[in-house]
Amino acid sequence: MNTVRVVLELRDDGTQQLRTNDLAAFTIAFGADLLNRFCACYLLADRLKTIYHFLQSVLPAAKVHTPAGRRDFLTLYAFAASTLKELSLRLGDLRSALVQQGLWERTSWRKHLQRWEDWGQDSVNSDVRNQLATHVDLEVLQAGLAALQPADGPAVITEGIEKAAETWCALSHYCLVAALGLKDEDVSGVICSTAELLDPGEGLDDQFLHVLDRRGLSRIVCRVRGAKPRAK
Repeated sequence: MNTVRVVLELRDDGTQQLRTNDLAAFTIAFGADLLNRFCACYLLADRLKTIYHFLQSVLPAAKVHTPAGRRDFLTLYAFAASTLKELSLRLGDLRSALVQQGLWERTSWRKHLQRWEDWGQDSVNSDVRNQLATHVDLEVLQAGLAALQPADGPAVITEGIEKAAETWCALSHYCLVAALGLKDEDVSGVICSTAELLDPGEGLDDQFLHVLDRRGLSRIVCRVRGAKPRAK
């Protein structure tokens, strides 16, 4: 007899919590390897949500075109692009595992998650991500600087106001972009594309709940009034 319970608590303050009474038994019933793959995808999806919230909070409309605004945007893009690439790889792993176990919900995946998986496989996205992502390659910077020099004219090195928090080294960013060898519109297109890929949660939830149902772990929905989320 299956004694594992999965409860979805919906609270009147708008919060909710999905709980199980026995994590060890739940892991066995769900499948440890499959649960691990879901956790990897959810971890990256949560990072994207955080990046989005930071973007919203540090970049109000009035600040977008300031030196610090351009710096913040490109920095947050770097983290978003790296996370999107990793998420693409982990989604591929998850999809393969779901297919192998006959648990893949094809329609929902193609509607909600396919574009995240495809983003990481696009060659232009990869070229831009590889150079604007979180690592810094000295050889790439050197190549970018060399590419800028034939212009033989003035160039901005740093700009901003006296406060260090409101300045940026424009030259370092320009070096990276120049090293890509791509058209400005291609770089802009890749950067802008991340704005539409910041919350894959709905698609992951669909797949996760589908597995719960197929594993006989259907949720018990419980409405709770005036209660705070439990720790466990």
